[in-house]
Amino acid sequence: MVIYASGGMIIRDDEVLLIKRRSSSFDNYWSNPGGKVRERESLEDTVRRELREELAIEVEICRKLSDYFDFQRGGLVGIYSGYEVKIIAGIPRINEPNKIRDVRYFPINHLPQKIAPYTLQYLDDLRRIG
Repeated sequence: MVIYASGGMIIRDDEVLLIKRRSSSFDNYWSNPGGKVRERESLEDTVRRELREELAIEVEICRKLSDYFDFQRGGLVGIYSGYEVKIIAGIPRINEPNKIRDVRYFPINHLPQKIAPYTLQYLDDLRRIG
């Protein structure tokens, strides 16, 4: 069964907001916030809900970046949709400590070593399309 998920890339000046995941297939990886799509939920609504749940912020969708296709064990296991988003209310903080170890902004040219592959793809999208 294929997992559908979506998440948001938050850019502030020349920095990107990343979370350090806990207890998922990307445990201890830095990634953009986001999560699984619920039944009858749009990808955009998933982004807004997940960022509200994970970081206690409200966001506005700016644009879709791309879809990341996660192939493991010879098959497609996930399709993750990335969006550039803008914070319209709140200050990012860990709102789900059972899922998130840390949250912080990183200079786009000085990122941590262990970043989820879908987040790397979305960072490439942002660099490419400006």
